Amino acid sequence: MYVYELAKELKISTVELIALLKSIDIDVELPNPRLTEDQVKKIRSNSKTSKKVLNNLSNFFS
Repeated sequence: MYVYELAKELKISTVELIALLKSIDIDVELPNPRLTEDQVKKIRSNSKTSKKVLNNLSNFFS
């Protein structure tokens, strides 16, 4: 799955998702980053953590 596809599913920007990925130690390669199924599962299973990180990011970008 491409990063932009998961970002669209989560209703966040790709920049926010890449920052989230880095915060949970998942490296992505640009320009067309792909995620493995295990990485996608990890992101989805960490939804509470993800929301907390995204809230912090939105405050940072504001």
